[in-house]
Amino acid sequence: MNYLAHIFLARQNGDTMLGGILGDFVTPAEGRAFRWDIAREIELHRHIDSFTDQHPVVLDAKRRFRSYTRRFAGPLLDLFFDYALSADWQRYSDQPLRDFIDAFYTAVSERHDILPPRFRVVAGRIIEHDWLANYAHIEGVALAAGGVSKRLSRGGERMREGIDDLRTHEHALLADFREFFPELQTFAEQRRLQLEAQHRGD
Repeated sequence: MNYLAHIFLARQNGDTMLGGILGDFVTPAEGRAFRWDIAREIELHRHIDSFTDQHPVVLDAKRRFRSYTRRFAGPLLDLFFDYALSADWQRYSDQPLRDFIDAFYTAVSERHDILPPRFRVVAGRIIEHDWLANYAHIEGVALAAGGVSKRLSRGGERMREGIDDLRTHEHALLADFREFFPELQTFAEQRRLQLEAQHRGD
């Protein structure tokens, strides 16, 4: 899962949305130093990633990539799934996507003082270039994937070629997401309750 999906799954309020994205930017120990509701979503972020990586539908989706681009199927699907969520937004939320994105940007800006250094710079870029809205277009996904590929020490060309696989199998991958995402929503809700119970000592 990429940024938009993690934020959406953590959407109770501004603090939890921040926690939902911070799982990519802090260590487990650093995450536990935050207030509990943020720390919980940071931990949940990692459970969501593990559930996604092991899910049969996602594993099948990775097989749609050519053998020589499949190494990058995981990160490419993460980006594509944000596109899929945007494409079907009304299926999952009554709140307009633009309003949701703006609420997240406001939440990040209001919490600037507690942002970890590693995320502070990225947060500025996310807001300035409106990354979350760009995921609503397949070209935005291609642009993001191209940016990631340029930061790789090796294999960047193969990752860029994998963007063609996303285009080729766009409709099938959208169907994969529609099958998978409701199960992820259920998992996230149940795992959050379990984390809450553990925190209370139940």
